[in-house]
Amino acid sequence: MSYYCLHHIKRPSTRDCTRLIEDTRAATAEQLVSHNISTVGIFRGLFGLASNEIYLLTYSQTNQYNSDFIVNDAVILNRLQLLPSIRPVQHTPLVTPGIYVFRFWQLDAQHIPELIRLSENAWRTFEQGFESEVFGLFTEDTCHASRQGLLLTWYRDLSVWQSSRTPDASARENFRQRQLLIDHALPIATSLAG
Repeated sequence: MSYYCLHHIKRPSTRDCTRLIEDTRAATAEQLVSHNISTVGIFRGLFGLASNEIYLLTYSQTNQYNSDFIVNDAVILNRLQLLPSIRPVQHTPLVTPGIYVFRFWQLDAQHIPELIRLSENAWRTFEQGFESEVFGLFTEDTCHASRQGLLLTWYRDLSVWQSSRTPDASARENFRQRQLLIDHALPIATSLAG
């Protein structure tokens, strides 16, 4: 089985995340590699994430809640254990520069299969029309009736993201139906830390 974990990390004592990124890289090498947990990406915020916060996305074939992860002088604000659905196709680190939009949502667990179906249908034409690629569609690894979901999409730049707000009619209709299943959504734009 594949497990992903999104770590929301903050260093309260600083104003930006430059050293936090360096220290997080070092901490993953020291603490996670020995548990066969690999780094998918470290992300700094463009909008929606404070200047002293980052996201760390990790992958493994075992449940990552068993692994403590500490970055010096930093706080783990949240750890979200995620299960992939039809994407990602390959479980590899992200390396392509651009914009990575994390779209979090809350929905009733019974709607997850329909949300996945509508997403897959929409992507057939959505990705052809824009310089974008859906990396992953995840749901929270929990038994609760209400679940958090995450869609992680790459865009060449913010102008592509803006253009993608008006996809073709087929994708637009699938996205509209998908939105009806979601209680609320929160998009956060980031870039991959180089």
